[in-house]
Amino acid sequence: MNCELSSEDTRLVVSLSGRFTAVDTPAFRRVIEDLPLDGKSDVVFDLSDLLFVDSAALGLLVLARDAVSDRGLPMSIRNLQGQVKKTFELFHFDQLFAIQA
Repeated sequence: MNCELSSEDTRLVVSLSGRFTAVDTPAFRRVIEDLPLDGKSDVVFDLSDLLFVDSAALGLLVLARDAVSDRGLPMSIRNLQGQVKKTFELFHFDQLFAIQA
């Protein structure tokens, strides 16, 4: 998994690409802990270049949502497609997150 942070005005965009699996747990936890949220209005995880997620990765996204929520900010996910979208739907994660088209 690769992770890039960018800003769209006051929005923090976290773009994930490649394969997101249990192997990425330590690195993703560091990303979550170090998110630069000061002055941000919300956080969006952009999954347009994410090719695969496993159940551990889904759990990590829940941890991210909780960490962002604990700071008083909303989190959403955008650009679900392919296998990633199917996995979200299979496990009803499309109901746990605000999903943008």
